[in-house]
Amino acid sequence: MKLNEIDATMGVEPLTISMLSLIRHSNHIDNFEGRDVYLFSDENKLVYMFQSNAGVDAFVSFDLDYNLTGIKNNTNTGGLVTTLIGFVTHKLKHPVKIPHTEQLTPDGIKWLCSLVRNNGRGLTITDQTGKLPDSDLLKKEWETALRSSDPGPTSILIESHMTRQFLSKEERSKKLMSYTFWIGDIDLL
Repeated sequence: MKLNEIDATMGVEPLTISMLSLIRHSNHIDNFEGRDVYLFSDENKLVYMFQSNAGVDAFVSFDLDYNLTGIKNNTNTGGLVTTLIGFVTHKLKHPVKIPHTEQLTPDGIKWLCSLVRNNGRGLTITDQTGKLPDSDLLKKEWETALRSSDPGPTSILIESHMTRQFLSKEERSKKLMSYTFWIGDIDLL
């Protein structure tokens, strides 16, 4: 199986690494939303992923400028790709770009339109004018681009402006313990 969910942007070769090699050459870098995040990187690609005993559960891949080049959810658990995008945009503070020249697959456009229809699910999504794009127009633009092989005009920027803190498992456990001790100290008469 090869990782090539979204075709590579111009100038970036498609990601053609096996799942096994991807797992072997990745490093655990963080924890986000209760899941361990792994990173595979080489001279021109970054792949952030969730792994499990079954292999790679989901991944998002980028060129070194954080132009999105691939997404894939290999499980029945929804939201894993969006969570990884949230990790990159919120925790790492890297805006994710989808240039107008990006050739999204049917799954890629479905994910993007769903994200737009749901107001970003905590992410800020804008087009090149700085406004939230219209998901129906995005889909029509994508369908037209497939027929004509000319890209549409819409570029997408995904950012996080959330103020919420994301805690690791250990940090959440410590906070829970401190709340438990504090409540235990209250004298109930």
